Amino acid sequence: MPSEKPRRGSHALAGLIVAGSSGLLIVSTFMTWGEDAGLLSAYARSEHRELPGEAFSGLSATGGNWFGIAALLVGAIGVLVGLRLLLGKRIKAGRLLGAEMGLSLGFTAVAVALAYLVTQPSDFVVTYSDGPGPLVALVAGVGMLVGSAIGIAATRFIPTHEEPRNPSRLAIGVGIGVGILVISVFSSWIYDERPPDLGDLSAQIDALVAEGLDPAVAAAQVASLADVSRGARTTDALAGEGPQLGVILLVLAGLAGVAAVYRAVRNQPLGDRGRWLLDVVLIAIGAAVMGIALAWIVSFVRLNENQLVAGVGAFFALIGGLFISTAALPYIRPLLLAAPGD
Repeated sequence: MPSEKPRRGSHALAGLIVAGSSGLLIVSTFMTWGEDAGLLSAYARSEHRELPGEAFSGLSATGGNWFGIAALLVGAIGVLVGLRLLLGKRIKAGRLLGAEMGLSLGFTAVAVALAYLVTQPSDFVVTYSDGPGPLVALVAGVGMLVGSAIGIAATRFIPTHEEPRNPSRLAIGVGIGVGILVISVFSSWIYDERPPDLGDLSAQIDALVAEGLDPAVAAAQVASLADVSRGARTTDALAGEGPQLGVILLVLAGLAGVAAVYRAVRNQPLGDRGRWLLDVVLIAIGAAVMGIALAWIVSFVRLNENQLVAGVGAFFALIGGLFISTAALPYIRPLLLAAPGD
């Protein structure tokens, strides 16, 4: 199978871009991610619904929470990838810290930052605004993607083993992952067993009395509604009163599905390198989905609010992303194990 001559200058440029973008991603986590209220924490804690004049970094539980921490971790690994591309064989890591890893990290950084930006605050939040941190993180993630793409274009393509003979297995594995991911969007992302907020109930009684209803009758009506609402309340990823992460997850699911189907089509004009690139993209999409799901799950663990947890939908999304990535891994493993093309 023919190989492609590596371009050392392109690898160095890729390394500079990836390392610089990763550094910017790390810096973004110390910037302001939220102002005047908690974006994620307001779902769990009523005292975080109104915090006028206060600003929170990407690492704060009231700010970016684990979305910011995930960006920090991605940036730290991205710096190593950039140095590996820049310095070449002087860093012994094989393709593990190659441009392929950079692409997955870039996808994850973009997905995590974008997910934070599209997440809607709780309906009880009066005023909330995003800070510059997630926008800077998004730009840094795009920079990582650009640098990794340059590195991939300059990477020597030498398969060391035959790829699995049945490419339909990849489509089946990704299809299962996409199906689980779609189900996750319509499943619970917030599972709340807390009793109703008494302050809110009092406000409802006052509102009914102001409309002319007898106080005793108003109290009885509100109490009846409270009894009904004492059961567990769930919110899916598309609900108006929830985080509304469903759209970005459905887009990622669609991209994964299209890539897998095209990858499995016989006689398509991609060639060996094109198929390998689609495998890299599929692994990156799966990593991005897992990054969003893990950040959501661990954020609620960190908030440590009794009777409020991340719903089963987030765990489904985590499993779906894992299926998408692992389905493509056997097809790229020979290259991951190959000697670096620099």
